Amino acid sequence: MVKPETELKLDVDIRLLEYLCGLLEVDLGPDLDFGSVDADFWPGLTRIASEQLVLTVMAGALDRVDVPSDAAEALAFFRQIESTNRKRNEWLLQQLEAAGSALTQAGITAMVMKGGAFLLEDRANAAPWRFFGDLDLLVSEDQLFDAVAVLKTLGYVDSGLAYHPKFHRHYPFLSHPGGQTGIDLHTRAAGLDQSMLLDPEHFFANGLTMPAGETDMLVPASTDRLAHLIVNAQVLDYRYERRLFRLRDVLDFSRLINRKDTDIGDICSRFEAFGTVKPLLAYLAAMGDVLGPQYRPPDEAASEAKWVAAVRAVMQKPSRAKTYLLRHWARMLFAQLFDKGQRRHLIERLSDPRQRAEFVSRRLSYWRIFRR
Repeated sequence: MVKPETELKLDVDIRLLEYLCGLLEVDLGPDLDFGSVDADFWPGLTRIASEQLVLTVMAGALDRVDVPSDAAEALAFFRQIESTNRKRNEWLLQQLEAAGSALTQAGITAMVMKGGAFLLEDRANAAPWRFFGDLDLLVSEDQLFDAVAVLKTLGYVDSGLAYHPKFHRHYPFLSHPGGQTGIDLHTRAAGLDQSMLLDPEHFFANGLTMPAGETDMLVPASTDRLAHLIVNAQVLDYRYERRLFRLRDVLDFSRLINRKDTDIGDICSRFEAFGTVKPLLAYLAAMGDVLGPQYRPPDEAASEAKWVAAVRAVMQKPSRAKTYLLRHWARMLFAQLFDKGQRRHLIERLSDPRQRAEFVSRRLSYWRIFRR
């Protein structure tokens, strides 16, 4: 069994909390003093954290700052969310191990993708920080229908929707009889358009073996997991055009980027060869927006964050990466200028001195990441 390198610890929950407060346009200062917030703050924080799929880390973040006594009810709520999510993840782990055991006995090789890989890595604690919608397994195309038949023997229910391997990257959702979740069986890690970026054969060849109950299951290597995360977060649905991402992506990113076996240079090369540098740079800019563009890992204080260094290396190559990035920002600016709602929001931000300074500083910080 090959164990992945343990990732460096990152103060990511506090950074998420600061970012959420910024989305609420509440300036709590460097010490996160919650004593001056109004009654609408806590419902607003809960709503945005839920939309961003980070409710599960709010309790841990708030435990590390000074929260006023009148916020005890909100803190108790976040702790209950964390506890409930842990119990749900423990149940999901049981379903994953049962599915893995049945598939292995049938001679089917399945790779655990996306959040399920974190669940296998943290079996003892059930990854309470991570919220899961469902479980994703990657199988070879020639074993797909055998895998469907095996899962049906465990009680999983076929949705009956049409499936065509040429157009669909996964079989229609198989729901668990308990109703809490289900399994997506993938034959490709992404759509046909991204097949060069995420080759299933490469995933299987470089996978790591993890214990899963009475059997072992594969998870992708850290570099492949990060590439898969970026494709799902930015390339699919063209989210990078609007700079949309979920804060849950930051949680996953922070647990993968600083692992010793994560090769961000390889990821940059893949995206550059595939002609999709724009979404990669947009994604890394978004991560820098939350984590801080000059973030330095705790035990590498004398060195630069390797993902910043790798992106700079891409920018220095004779590619059009810098042009891609400038065009991306230009499109965002024009969208803000010519869309009535976005234009009004931009004017409101620029009319406030503090928000104007933050607006300018943030955009300058992006450029500093990619300077030569």
